Amino acid sequence: MPSTATSNSSLRLADRFPPNISRTESSTSVYKDFTGTGHADRGHWNDPPSTAFKQPASANNNINVDKRENSEGFAIVDGAMTPNGTLVAETSEMDLEEEIPEGREGRELMVRQILEQVMEQARQANDDKEVKKVEDTGKRVKVLLDQRLCLVDDYLVAKLCRLCVFLKNKQYTEALAVHREIIVTPGYDCESKWLVGIKRVVELAQKN
Repeated sequence: MPSTATSNSSLRLADRFPPNISRTESSTSVYKDFTGTGHADRGHWNDPPSTAFKQPASANNNINVDKRENSEGFAIVDGAMTPNGTLVAETSEMDLEEEIPEGREGRELMVRQILEQVMEQARQANDDKEVKKVEDTGKRVKVLLDQRLCLVDDYLVAKLCRLCVFLKNKQYTEALAVHREIIVTPGYDCESKWLVGIKRVVELAQKN
């Protein structure tokens, strides 16, 4: 019967070596020659698990855009969500320029038509809490359309056209960004009355 010392020694050897390695075999012999090629075909012994580099599925849950992949595997962003959950197409710079008329007369007409259309939609919303705001906004917009639009410079008319295109396409964040560009431009302090109205137009359209 083997001695207790011999049994304990055998157990320690079993703990030190995997079952498929002979006791007499050197533990380093299971590794390949690291000076050659192809030794890392299956990864290095100390490489982190591949799952460490995988992004959890929940990480993309809050992305508010419609995505597809093209033939090369790159994501194509087609549009963005409005606050009420409607998907709208993004207007590229090229599309934006195509929607804006070239002549001054055509641009003024475009601004007039889009602002009047949005204001009419706001009036038809029949929100009792917004009645006074809609009325005041309408008066401010009227100052622009009836008095100032034919007098302001071409730069401002072009900016208003951009704002109106975004407004028509329900891209309210972009419309407000154009509004900010206008109000920080030196020399337009005297236009503040109707500029307040334009911002409210965007806000009313966003609610409706």
